[in-house]
Amino acid sequence: SRVAAALPQYAAEVVLRATEHACGSYCGTSFDGNWSAALAEALAARPRAEALSVLPLHNTQAHALSCSTAAGSLGQHFRVLGGAGGGADALEPPLEPALSRLHAFEWVGLTDLLEPSVCLLHYQANGSLPASCDCRAAAPLAMPRFNHGVERRDHEALPAHLQAALDEHTAVDAQLFAAGLRLLLGRLRRVEEATGASLLACVDWTKLHRATYYIPGLWEGPGALSSGSV
Repeated sequence: SRVAAALPQYAAEVVLRATEHACGSYCGTSFDGNWSAALAEALAARPRAEALSVLPLHNTQAHALSCSTAAGSLGQHFRVLGGAGGGADALEPPLEPALSRLHAFEWVGLTDLLEPSVCLLHYQANGSLPASCDCRAAAPLAMPRFNHGVERRDHEALPAHLQAALDEHTAVDAQLFAAGLRLLLGRLRRVEEATGASLLACVDWTKLHRATYYIPGLWEGPGALSSGSV
């Protein structure tokens, strides 16, 4: 069974569910084997205005980068919501603090561009590039993918109303991702200029566009990637 195949994951989920129950919070994640139905339930769940919410789906990356225990947060897996009373966290955290943290990182990588990200890390750490990082190499770098037993899903298989709900839940995260992508591409371009290696030619631009076309301003408008702006 799925439970027997992933005991640590289910044990961790039991702990989180117990925490949710103790805190009076429920993130809506279903045990339904139909992933689309489970996602629909999670997206339909609305945390109470004044509650401790556990693992809500709202802008998880922006929250992780901007939350602070010194300011009253309990960590990236929790949201201390306060409604009019002014809790430490929000379901839509402000973008600027997360962007500030992002730009403070010495290295930024994206799983969508895993190999170029690893090559950038190697260059920043060592001042050199492995030959396999050059797109002109006979055997370009190909990193293994680990999915922890979770099947990869295609968001385009979801009905339009669920895609729209996902966009609503991740509006801040989408802009944070766009900033991270621009930052990564710009740094890769500078490595190309410094080394003469070809890195950006390895990017599957069609696949990247298919995965990110919905992000406002990323592919259309002033400074869009489609205009050659990196």
